[in-house]
Amino acid sequence: MVSILKTDKIQASHGSTIEIPSGHNFKVSGTCVQIAVKNIATKQIINNAANATGVDTVIVSDAFTPKFADSKIFIAIHPAIGSGNPNGGFGIKRTTGGVDTFVQSNPLGSYSAGANDIPNSYLSFDEDPMASGVASSTSNVTYSIGTVTDMYALDTHGTAPASIVYTMTFHSLASNEILRLNQPATNATYGFHQSVIILQEWCS
Repeated sequence: MVSILKTDKIQASHGSTIEIPSGHNFKVSGTCVQIAVKNIATKQIINNAANATGVDTVIVSDAFTPKFADSKIFIAIHPAIGSGNPNGGFGIKRTTGGVDTFVQSNPLGSYSAGANDIPNSYLSFDEDPMASGVASSTSNVTYSIGTVTDMYALDTHGTAPASIVYTMTFHSLASNEILRLNQPATNATYGFHQSVIILQEWCS
């Protein structure tokens, strides 16, 4: 049986803090109950290895356990990309209990199709912005790294207390695709960047 407490004010009897004992949760709709931030500096090159299904990148969250089954997980990914030729798109994959589900993805693995299949596709493109001007002999673009896109998704996960892992995936149907993460195209040992994945659980 669920009891309902109706009151106009809650006040601590001693001091100014009301504590919720460990293992108990206080649920208020529209509030954030936990946040996890992970920085990833691992360098990665995916060269002619992607497909429509998608391959995993090094941008992977730590295990995240929702407090409530009906909450939503806000996902923000800021990938650090070096000059390349993706010829495809990115996705966000949820893994829980050994089951993979795409929160957002480019299901066709193509930069020329599927970009308008909102919300199923995410960032379809040919040349990434870092590749601009590569043909110029005076260009220093190949030495650069940058967060050229920000990825966001809101996941109605439906799982608790099972843990969840989120992964940024790379999709391409080309035979000449190349994606560089956390490193430049030229002199990779002299440059690095960090990608970031941020998870927030919000009460419904």
